[in-house]
Amino acid sequence: MTTKIHAICDALGNPVELGITPGQDADITQAEPLLENIDPDAFLADKAYDADRLIDRLIQRGITPVIPPKRSRTTRRKTDFSLYRERNLVER
Repeated sequence: MTTKIHAICDALGNPVELGITPGQDADITQAEPLLENIDPDAFLADKAYDADRLIDRLIQRGITPVIPPKRSRTTRRKTDFSLYRERNLVER
């Protein structure tokens, strides 16, 4: 058995929301629940979070999605890769 720790962090890398799930659960399942209590300007995440439902929800809330499109996407979304690189702070 494994577990995953999910975190939403501020621009300085400080965690503001945390969640724990079984290791086999998909990461994207925790995005919306963790975003419920916060109102960020942007949401930086990897390709695992590239789902229309999440992207649409972020846009409805006025949150800029900074998520690279999956290779299989037929319609490519633009991604601010200079902002996306800031995700590295949390990943390390």
